[in-house]
Parts: sequence; C-alpha cells; structure tokens
Amino acid sequence: MSIRHRTRTVLEEKLGRAQCVVMFYEKVILASMPLADNDLVLVTVDTSARNFQDIMRKVLKLIGKYIVL
Repeated sequence: MSIRHRTRTVLEEKLGRAQCVVMFYEKVILASMPLADNDLVLVTVDTSARNFQDIMRKVLKLIGKYIVL
C-alpha cells in the first residue's frame, strides 16, 4: 500500500472509506483504488487521453468485486 494512500486512512473515521483517488500530474493521471488485504490498484493514463472516464469505468467494472467498500 502506498504511503500516500495510507495517510488518507486517517480521515476515514470522519469521511468514510476512500473508494478511488485520482491525482492529475503534468505528464500522467494516476488513480488508486484499495483492494482487500491492503492491496492497491494503480492506473496511469497519459494526460492527452480524452477518454479517462471511459477507461476508469472499464477498470472499475473489471475489479469491482475486489474493491473494499
């Protein structure tokens, strides 16, 4: 599990569990989703991609049953 994701868990008591976190960097878009057993799925997409939402829908459909809610 990434350090950055682990620090987000501090707020979970008040905000609820993070389902997906998206960071927009200059060169890539990075999405992370927690799975069971402290695993983490990382998806990177080039910033020039115009279909980021479609990509994320497909990824979430593939891993949906493994996501910790």
